[in-house]
Amino acid sequence: MNEKQPASISTQHKRWRLICDLLDESSESYSDRVLFKDASGKTITYSETRTAVDNLAMGLILSGLSKGDRVGLLGERNSSDWCISYLSILRIGAVVVPLDSGLKTDELASMLADCGASGIICYGKAVETLKKIRQQVNSLETIIAFDTGRSYGASTVADLITKGKGRTIKFPTVDPDDLAVLIYTSGTTGKPKGVMLSNRNIVSDIIAVHNTLHFVPEDVFLSVLPLHHTLECTCGFLTPMSKGCKIVYARSYKSSELLEDLRDNRISIMCSVPLIFEKMYLGFQRKVSKISTLRRLMFKVLFRLSAIGLKRYSYWGRSLFRSTRKRAGIDSIRMFVSGGAALPFEVGQFFNALGIVTLQGYGLSETSPALSITPEEKNKIDSIGPPLTGVEMRIDNPDAYGNGEIVAKGPMVMLGYYNNQVATDEVLRDGWFFTGDIGHVDEDGYFHITGRSKNVIVSAAGKNIYPEEIEARLNLSDYILESLVLGRKAPGSNVEDVIAVIVPDQEFISQDANSTGQAAAPLVEEIISSEVRSVSMSLADFKRIKKFYIRTEELPKTSTRKIMRSLKIDADGNLVRMQRV
Repeated sequence: MNEKQPASISTQHKRWRLICDLLDESSESYSDRVLFKDASGKTITYSETRTAVDNLAMGLILSGLSKGDRVGLLGERNSSDWCISYLSILRIGAVVVPLDSGLKTDELASMLADCGASGIICYGKAVETLKKIRQQVNSLETIIAFDTGRSYGASTVADLITKGKGRTIKFPTVDPDDLAVLIYTSGTTGKPKGVMLSNRNIVSDIIAVHNTLHFVPEDVFLSVLPLHHTLECTCGFLTPMSKGCKIVYARSYKSSELLEDLRDNRISIMCSVPLIFEKMYLGFQRKVSKISTLRRLMFKVLFRLSAIGLKRYSYWGRSLFRSTRKRAGIDSIRMFVSGGAALPFEVGQFFNALGIVTLQGYGLSETSPALSITPEEKNKIDSIGPPLTGVEMRIDNPDAYGNGEIVAKGPMVMLGYYNNQVATDEVLRDGWFFTGDIGHVDEDGYFHITGRSKNVIVSAAGKNIYPEEIEARLNLSDYILESLVLGRKAPGSNVEDVIAVIVPDQEFISQDANSTGQAAAPLVEEIISSEVRSVSMSLADFKRIKKFYIRTEELPKTSTRKIMRSLKIDADGNLVRMQRV
């Protein structure tokens, strides 16, 4: 088995034992710097944030919450209020339960009941729903609203901050190994499980990230993904806060507004999922296609030259495309970090060649989340990099091609699943966390993801087919917005056929056909059919797509913009949610 031995974690941050220590240290060093800028334009400094956190913590204690209580955190959108509430809950030794605002009422009730939540801080419109849920969840006594208005009939964060001012209640002593955050998995497959993370888990992961990536207080982060997601919370909130950086909250997922936010706030770093970067990539590609023939030729020549530099791990594009980035309003950006799913090689290659360092990280909610990342100094774009400092990773039971399940060990690995020892024992074995992801490791110790074990389609000959590989090839087509590849059992057989659901790019097809409005259905089907045939011909026979369906609506996604995989295709080509077990 291939294995990477861990190095010792840097002792640079000896004072960092608890998550709240990150704020305390930064507020001393960068007191007058802006920490948060909300989508509304409101800003708050480090010292103001620390004062608000301490006062709200006092208010939470006065409202009856105490150490060990589970407190839900339900935000409608990312905001400084969410972050202040998160830190205040931890300050009193309670457990934060970040929740997705897109949850159905029964899902929300189930999670709150499962963890025995004593309180919840939520956006105002959710108060009435939570009052009804309280009838099913006997433990839920305290409901607090972010909103300052009193029309929702609940105490507000502002009320509790005022109530806590001037109080001198001593905060409880917290052990780094105490449960700090309880995260219910987003459920792209199966029933959500409560991931238990301690202060030590999360802090050790932040230190490991700092040992690979280089941030300075002058950096400005654009926060795009929902804060209840582990990737955004650890990498887009706590990590920049620990370095005195500024965090700007994006107004929306719209490409036009994202570009405006990047430009107007002089963003230097953005951490997001591949879908966001793919949209930006397609936008740039279309702009390039509209420039004059001479300029387009020059762009291609410079791009190829920059790509040569990347093979030598040199970012020649920083100089070659300096004026291009300035015209596009993205000259302040120095780094993109992609996580949550595989970043298509062409997308990473494009931004790196353009002079924006684009790295790919890997991890799961169960690992706080980061386990590995491609280092800037030797950026293998098609990999997820070597393990972070303090992490061991290896391939378990590799096949003839070196592919097997990725397993990991380190201080960032979760305590286990809440109230679910059976599920915990399935993934935590002899100190190793079994990720469920299939991959291999190269001669430099860089890991490569092949696919997800639960998504594997088995051919008639018993060969494994990884749908992610086929989707990546389909999505390279200008005519395809997104795709989902699944297995469907052939009639009267246990053998699965490879089936694809494809969302065409209607706008591009119409432009390409020189038509106005939406392209006719026969034209769309003809074009997509040609693209599917082309992709199939590039694949081994057993991987080829047997049938495809065209879908006019975008594919169902989680709140973190990952395509839901807990779906199956019925006989008519409709996507049906599989029954959770």
